[in-house]
Amino acid sequence: MKDFDFCVWITMPHSQPDDFNLIKQIKDKVVMTDPRASPSLRSETVEDLAEKLRGYLREKRCLIVFDDVRELKFWKTIQYAIPLHRVIITTQNANFPNHIGSDTSVEVHKLEPLSLQDALKLFHQKVKQLQFPELSHLSKEFMEKCNGVPLAIVALSSLLSTKKSAIEWKRVLHNLGSLLQSNTDLELVQQVMLLSYRDLPSHLKQCFLYFGLFPEGYSISCMRLIRLWVAEGFLKADTGDKSMEEFGDEYLDELICRGLVHISRVDFDGRPKSCHVYNFMHMIIARICEEQVFCHVMDDIRTPPNSNMDFIRRRLSIIKKKNYANMERAENWEKVRSCFVFDDAKKWQVNNHFFSSFEFLIRLDLSDASLCIDVLPQQVGNLLNMKYLSLRNTNIKSLPKSIGNLVNLQTLDLKQTKVHEVEIKKLVKLRHLLAYYVNNQNSDLDRLEGLRLSKGIQNLESLQKLSFLEATDSIINGLEKLTKLRKLGIIKLEEQHGETLCKAIEGMINLCSLSIGALGKQGMLKLQSLRNPPLSLKRLYLNGRLGTLPQDPLPYLKDLPELLYLELYDTYKGVELHFNNGWLKLKVLCLGLLPNLKTIKIDKGQVPCLEVLKIGRCHGMITVPRDIQNLKHLQKLYLYDMHEIFIGSLTDKQNGDYMIISKIPLVEYSKIDHFATFHDTDS
Repeated sequence: MKDFDFCVWITMPHSQPDDFNLIKQIKDKVVMTDPRASPSLRSETVEDLAEKLRGYLREKRCLIVFDDVRELKFWKTIQYAIPLHRVIITTQNANFPNHIGSDTSVEVHKLEPLSLQDALKLFHQKVKQLQFPELSHLSKEFMEKCNGVPLAIVALSSLLSTKKSAIEWKRVLHNLGSLLQSNTDLELVQQVMLLSYRDLPSHLKQCFLYFGLFPEGYSISCMRLIRLWVAEGFLKADTGDKSMEEFGDEYLDELICRGLVHISRVDFDGRPKSCHVYNFMHMIIARICEEQVFCHVMDDIRTPPNSNMDFIRRRLSIIKKKNYANMERAENWEKVRSCFVFDDAKKWQVNNHFFSSFEFLIRLDLSDASLCIDVLPQQVGNLLNMKYLSLRNTNIKSLPKSIGNLVNLQTLDLKQTKVHEVEIKKLVKLRHLLAYYVNNQNSDLDRLEGLRLSKGIQNLESLQKLSFLEATDSIINGLEKLTKLRKLGIIKLEEQHGETLCKAIEGMINLCSLSIGALGKQGMLKLQSLRNPPLSLKRLYLNGRLGTLPQDPLPYLKDLPELLYLELYDTYKGVELHFNNGWLKLKVLCLGLLPNLKTIKIDKGQVPCLEVLKIGRCHGMITVPRDIQNLKHLQKLYLYDMHEIFIGSLTDKQNGDYMIISKIPLVEYSKIDHFATFHDTDS
């Protein structure tokens, strides 16, 4: 894999999407893996999108894997969009290679079952209890039943890794019985996975079945999933030591450890950022959901066009609206408590009639939906049971004042919308208030726009996450009541806000993420009063000049014991930053718009865990800081908009700067900040 800039894995759904959505899915995966691609890969037509994608990938060393391809027309769709000499396709259709043109060189590899020896080796890698002789003996019996199928072995080993005694292993062996006498490898794997599901405790079964609400192959943000579990009441109530969200983390970890859920993306701190279930597991979940009347999914398979809609269940997922002639005539929408919309190909009429139909709705997720309106109707305020409302990445610009009637609301997600004002005074049960919009027409310091709240912030004492707010005197004064916050993002701060803000932050003992931005280029962050910052702080983003601090701000930050991520943008006018004692866990360091900075000093043995360093718009720096070679675990160096002398030194192999960076696995430079990590830890 070291020969490629990045690798992309795409699991194909059983019913192949149309050409545009297939190419768009490839584009989305590329952007997810390589964020620098996003500005250049926006298009409205399939031809234009395919042309842009091919042009971008032609310049990159990218490996793309398409897993479980079933439709023969797939090849015709992709053959122009991507460079085909860097494609791997897995398929159960032995005739697939025959449908590829003779002008394309194809190597076919038929995967044979693992030998018993290799099967045992794979099994032993996954199961840690084999130091007990009796368990080691049983492992051979299990492997003989798996017929050398790797997925069955991995699934079975995940199940057995939760069993600690020979009695439990024998019980699993007995329960397998004739289940593994299947006709195909896929059926064998499905039977093992079904046994794994049946082995789950009841509280995990309902959490696991929730994946049935999402489209096949869908990768969901772990935080979004957990917030939905909270709104469903699936999780333990808050205790003195743990929040519901922390219990949700534990539940998800357990599903991952059992091999039922798989990680799609990992955050820099090693925590899963998004997750998914395999297609064959999704089929099992769909069948169980149907049997247990857990949810109803509207797509072309499970709800054919023009079918009777009078059997709608409490949880409704609309994956395709196409051809549903009877949809608006259904008479029992009032049964629905959860509604998800995943079809972005059709415009949705989210009007007063829509909300009147869903009178008892508790959870509404319209993330990424294409809506016919930009103002949410007044009728939404009548959904008094509502606990979860997501309008993320829609064209909604305004909410009615009636939104303030939703007194049971726990999550309000307005990220990537243009909503600026929310009536919050009565929303005392809110746990997550998430909003921002990036306005690229503004200057760097003012690109981020947040909520402008008039009053009532002090009433929201249950808040866990609050970002982003635009600072006002009343907002700053109300923050001291929000002692349960774990994430705070606040922008457009003025100098007079400093002391009150610092006092409020010191009371947030569980705060893990803090993002602070000043008001424009003349704004100043007066944080000298922050003498006892929360020791739980893992992420710190400072955007704007730090007032009245010493020349080098680092001594005031180095002793945060859990700090993993630090971003300093336009915070400092000095010529040198010095990293000495401290910084024991820091993994990511981003330095931007520090115009006078000439060098970075890093003492030997300091910042021992740093893996990613980003430097941009530091035009006073004309040579690579020599102390970078003291960072023994540095994996990535991102540079953007640096002095031309600095960039020239990187390409001269006789130059000492080249020798310094040549040992770093990944070094990349761009004229603009395509490597932006941004303050969004909640994607």
